[in-house]
Order: sequence, then C-alpha cells, then structure tokens
Amino acid sequence: MTTPDRMTPPIRYASFVSVVVLVLVASPVIQNWHKEPQDGFPLSYFPMFTTDRKGRTTLIHPVGLLADGAVEDLPYTVAGRGGMNKVRRQINRRVRDGDADELCERIARTVRDRGKKKYIAVGLVEDLYEFERWFAHDRTPTSREWIARRALDEEE
Repeated sequence: MTTPDRMTPPIRYASFVSVVVLVLVASPVIQNWHKEPQDGFPLSYFPMFTTDRKGRTTLIHPVGLLADGAVEDLPYTVAGRGGMNKVRRQINRRVRDGDADELCERIARTVRDRGKKKYIAVGLVEDLYEFERWFAHDRTPTSREWIARRALDEEE
C-alpha cells in the first residue's frame, strides 16, 4: 500500500507529461514580446486575434446601384464560386492584381443572368468599418471608395 505523500510511477509520469504539454502549448505566448513575432504551425500565438487592427478594418465587396442612387450590398456569390472566405480572397486578389474592371463585368453578367432588373449598375467598393460603431449596431461604413462600376444595360 502506498502512502499519500508518495506518488506511484504512472501518476508521476502522467504529471510530468502534463506539465511538458502545458509548457509547450503556452510557449508561443513569448512571441507577444518580440519586435517581429513569428507565427508557426502547429504552435501559434494566434495573431488572428492578437493583431492590433487599430479599431477598424476594410472590406472589398460587390454592390448594386438603384435608380434612386441608393446602394445595396450584393451577395458574395455574384463574384465567384465557393465559400465566403474563398470568394473574398479571390475578390481581394483580383483587385490587387488590377483585374477589378474585369471582375465587375463578371458581376454585371451574373446579376443580369439572375434577372435582377432593379439595379441600373453594379460595382466593387472598399468600405472602412470601425469596430466600435459596428458593435454598437451601426453597420454603415465610415467611408466608401468605388473601385469599379459597370452599368447593367451595357453589353460586352
């Protein structure tokens, strides 16, 4: 029979392994104090959550222009196939590569094919959102910059 103050070898081994795993998992936290932190797989200090975004972010997305001048957000599916994140990356890459006008033509074709007759034009915009306003339920962008625009009555 073992005394309470002495651990059996399996418990000692499990305790040692637990401490090693905890130290290993927590080790990326030291990257927070480096000037240029390095993120890696499988150990990550989660820059997705720790990166200082200065309280704002930008979003490039398709919009439809109504005859009265109002602008409505269009679903990401008019710009490409796949999930939302995949299509958003494609939009950003094409704008960055200078293909915004060509992408806008594709969006216009898709909107025309879907029979969305209420729009007179479609476009790509870059909206700036401030987190404080967003989380206070004010979903309007702080600023909007038109990247490309295409009238729906224009044929290729």
